Amino acid sequence: MLRTAGWTMLHQVSTFTAKIEQRLRSSLKRVRKRLTPQKHPKRAGSKDSKELLQRSRDLLAEMRAIGAEIIVPCGDHVMRVPADKLTRLIVRKQGYQRDIFQRAIALAEETGGLHAGAALLDIGANIGMHTLYGHLSGRFSRVVSVEASARNFRFLESNVRENGYDDKTSTIHCAGGRTAGVAKLSRDPTNGLRASLVKRKGRDETGFEVESVGVRPVDSILADLHLEPNAVGMSWIDVMGSKSRFLPECQGSSP
Repeated sequence: MLRTAGWTMLHQVSTFTAKIEQRLRSSLKRVRKRLTPQKHPKRAGSKDSKELLQRSRDLLAEMRAIGAEIIVPCGDHVMRVPADKLTRLIVRKQGYQRDIFQRAIALAEETGGLHAGAALLDIGANIGMHTLYGHLSGRFSRVVSVEASARNFRFLESNVRENGYDDKTSTIHCAGGRTAGVAKLSRDPTNGLRASLVKRKGRDETGFEVESVGVRPVDSILADLHLEPNAVGMSWIDVMGSKSRFLPECQGSSP
């Protein structure tokens, strides 16, 4: 009888999760369609659009409460994303800052820093958006992805693997720093883009999750991978105010 009750409960949870995922996809699809500025500039601030946005936020909160994840088709790749603000951005735009990343590649080529067979160093890789963009650009033979957050690192590894780049990517779970050690990372559980080793002035961090993370000098990371600093053709750094912690250590690895 206990076994029957257990299976019944499991079925109910699975059904509930499936319904939430279906509602989220439907709601976010409508939000994306209605709020695209290029198509509907006058409707972006309408009552209907605000209600849809609030509904999508509520659905994300429900999914986040049960630890749900979403796989988003993004044209030439897929992204496994957590149920938070980052999800809304990726679903709506089918990506995150890809145009900026492509301009950075063009600039690196213009300055002569991006040589044939170069590696990409992705510091603060989050869940792997720019790591994948680096591979998809066809300009890098290898990507070194460094991410401190345990949750983000799990998504990073998953996205690299699900897109078939695990043999060309070195994923490193740590933070970059001037010296080796341990630091405290604060992360907003509702927004995967808000995580930092430094408390930002004026930011309310109520409800933030704090975890201890290992810190390693970037040159040390490259040495363990048998990569010379000049083998790195471009460095993409997104560490929310913490650049001063490690930039002096990796000057040789940035164009």
